[in-house]
Amino acid sequence: MFSEEVVCIDLETTGLDSERDRIIDVGAVKFKNGKITDTFESLVNPGIEIAQITTAITGINSEQLKQAPKFEDIKEKLKKFIGKAYILGHNVQFDLAFLKANGLSLSNKRLDTYELAPIGFPGRASYALGYLTDNLDILHEDKHRALSDSLATTDLFLKILEQVSALDKRVLEKMQAYLERSDWPAVEIFKKALSDAKPKISKSKSETDKKTKKQVKQLIEFDPKKVWQMFDEGGTLSKLKAGFEARSGQCKMVEYVLESLQDKTPLLIEAGTGIGKTLAYLVPLLAKSLARKQKVLVATYTTSLQDQILQRDLALLNAIFAKELGRDLKVAVLKGRSHYLCLGAWEKLLRKVTFTDDEMRVIIKVMIWMQETETGERSEMYLNREEQKVWYRIASDSDTCLGSKCWRKNDCFVNMAREKAKQADLIIVNQALLLTDARAEKGIIPEYDYLVVDEAQHLEEVATDRYTQVFTTEALAAHLKELDDLLGSYLNSNKGTLFSDQRLLSNLSELRTELKNLLPRIDILEGLIGMLAALLQSKARHNFGNDLRINREIENYLEWKKTLDALKHLGHNLELISDAAQELASGAFKIKDSDADAEELTFAIEAWNEQNAMWQNKISKIFFSSFDNKVVWIRQNRNEQMFVYAAPLQVSEFLGAELFTPDKHYLLTSATLAIGEDFSYFKKSLGIPAEVKSYTIPSDYDYEKQAAFFVPIDFPAPDSREYGAQTVDLIEGLATELGGRTLVLFTSHRAMENAYAELAPKLASSSIEVFAQGISGSRARILEGFKESKRAIMLGTNSFWEGVDLPGEDLQAVMIAKLPFDVPSDPIYEARSNLYANPFADYALPRAILRFKQGIGRLIRSREDSGVLIVLDNRIRTQRYGESFFLALPSMEVYEIPASDIPGQARRFIS
Repeated sequence: MFSEEVVCIDLETTGLDSERDRIIDVGAVKFKNGKITDTFESLVNPGIEIAQITTAITGINSEQLKQAPKFEDIKEKLKKFIGKAYILGHNVQFDLAFLKANGLSLSNKRLDTYELAPIGFPGRASYALGYLTDNLDILHEDKHRALSDSLATTDLFLKILEQVSALDKRVLEKMQAYLERSDWPAVEIFKKALSDAKPKISKSKSETDKKTKKQVKQLIEFDPKKVWQMFDEGGTLSKLKAGFEARSGQCKMVEYVLESLQDKTPLLIEAGTGIGKTLAYLVPLLAKSLARKQKVLVATYTTSLQDQILQRDLALLNAIFAKELGRDLKVAVLKGRSHYLCLGAWEKLLRKVTFTDDEMRVIIKVMIWMQETETGERSEMYLNREEQKVWYRIASDSDTCLGSKCWRKNDCFVNMAREKAKQADLIIVNQALLLTDARAEKGIIPEYDYLVVDEAQHLEEVATDRYTQVFTTEALAAHLKELDDLLGSYLNSNKGTLFSDQRLLSNLSELRTELKNLLPRIDILEGLIGMLAALLQSKARHNFGNDLRINREIENYLEWKKTLDALKHLGHNLELISDAAQELASGAFKIKDSDADAEELTFAIEAWNEQNAMWQNKISKIFFSSFDNKVVWIRQNRNEQMFVYAAPLQVSEFLGAELFTPDKHYLLTSATLAIGEDFSYFKKSLGIPAEVKSYTIPSDYDYEKQAAFFVPIDFPAPDSREYGAQTVDLIEGLATELGGRTLVLFTSHRAMENAYAELAPKLASSSIEVFAQGISGSRARILEGFKESKRAIMLGTNSFWEGVDLPGEDLQAVMIAKLPFDVPSDPIYEARSNLYANPFADYALPRAILRFKQGIGRLIRSREDSGVLIVLDNRIRTQRYGESFFLALPSMEVYEIPASDIPGQARRFIS
């Protein structure tokens, strides 16, 4: 047991900015050897009225705080309470920053349960304090109050100590040498665990545990009729799957896929909710591919669909083909290179003389994880944002991969994944990898014969993201510093024959000087981009949003010309540095046989030079290529750092040339691809030929009986002052009538946050919990909390319009606050809308309707469900285009009634 004295501290504040926001609650717990010895608690008068959202989260109101002492009055007492103890917290740096901003700077060693919990409890869906306490049965009665959070964090820390103490001694022994090279305070926990640890006895698998390859017969003939009959009443599926019912929509989709296979033509299918489209396309595709020894590649958008195929559908698919076709199924899941550990890069990290705290945590996590992993895939391990930066230094990278020259090629995780994929019948990837691999020289996806893009409505968005270039001066400076650090490490190592060669040593020193001289020019460039942003802001047509579009209208402005001049000089200097670095690498390579350091320096410089070429190419494409085929904009983050983006004006050209060529056999499917039965918008956006066959298959659910649609006839316009207040009133009334069980979809984070601030305290009196995106934790945490709670509502934007799958009584109402039109100031939306003769009718409206259909799809998720859909945007009734949204609805009863009548009518319908 860790025996040092520890003080666990927690603060509640009016916001997240330690310089601007105020402390309102302080709680601290002192403990030693697992026993609490003292506590400290005080509300703090912030000197200002606090926002409703703060009251909603903490339960603390302004009246309570007026009677409380100011922080200055309790500062010395808190400092004395802490003394010289270790300071513990959950994301403790947040609390320490607020204390420092309020005049209490502490130099005590710190421990952080947010950093330690993923080591003690790997594989959790979330590491938010509330989630962990719920899942680890830790008493946490008054969440978001400082003392309660401190007590809960203390208990969490003690549970983490137990987990660390239970680690295998052999793993701790491997860590030992590296623990000595780190100043991270938590290394003492692992050293103590090692002194107490005992080796575990690993059980060897018996022969009966080992998987044996099944002798199978190769399918000789592909019989479409036999495949279709599998889905019919009394067919193979009904015999293998309990409760299976033949579905007309699923059978229709099988028919279309078989027809496409017969004609060797591509296909688009919009398949409504509940059809069972995954089996409808996989069974016929695999039946034919297995007969021909071919491969099927499925590209999904979400990991949840990948998990569904692997966890729910794979066993059934194996049973189908074992029974009917005499063939086992081999499946591989592939992810991008950066998801896999590179053993060479890992060994390079371990050779460092000292480790940062972030590096030390990653080393500990990886050492524990490597005892179990068979894939080397990082999703098996939780890494926070700073640890992810370390991961990218030890992850596989096509630019630095040595391929067949690598000394670890035989146990390379990427090679293992690629080899498994080569042997597979079915390969599952995400859309991002599909697009990246299509352009990569060192791709990992093997040749395939059939491509399925599921959740295909996202493909344009994913392609836009994949093909977007991003430039920041901070990242460029880090790139140059990487070379400087590399050269410095060799210059300071003072060993090897490299340093007896004065010419090489001189070249190395000169190159470092050139790098240091270039860094101030990058600061000047940052200032020029800031001036350019100020110019764009003054000319912006919209006053909302953080993105400022650059187009040829600014080509004659001095700010733009100065920025380009600075970039030209920068590009020239990058080229000179690259040449000098290559000359140094060539010289070092000549003495590699007598100096291992020289060989490593050679490879490191060549890898850096490849990155340097990418930087030069990025600068050229973003700033110097024509505006005709790109969208360029500047974005400034909260830290006033400037990002310059360049996205393709259209992705259809790339996709049409790389994925949807005439010789390719592909199927694109989703629940939302068409406007009515018209696929023209979707086809145009992806470069799919107009003549490609496309079908819509309605959902098999009985929406007329299962769902109802409510529109208030007396609701104010979305841009009116009364709209926000009346929205909150209607949500409150509906939630109270239904006992929660409601999802409210917003198009604005600010509107959602305002609603949350008002609803949380109001609904608390009815024992209804409010979960809100970005406020109540991660998406996974919100969904789990909503399901676990008997009385709760969810407020969400963006990602909550899709992927929320809550069948049964968990979710019985979906409310759409506003019709989901794009923000007009978005640079990509603005640029692409100008490509259409009628931007609203041909671009804005189709996109909003498809998004609207996604929101509707959250409501009915099974044949037993019932629920109500409510739209508060009166434009659906008052504008001519509103009819298009009505037409997008499944066939259901529509009620246009006063807003005050909706909660009661909704309850009666569901009852």
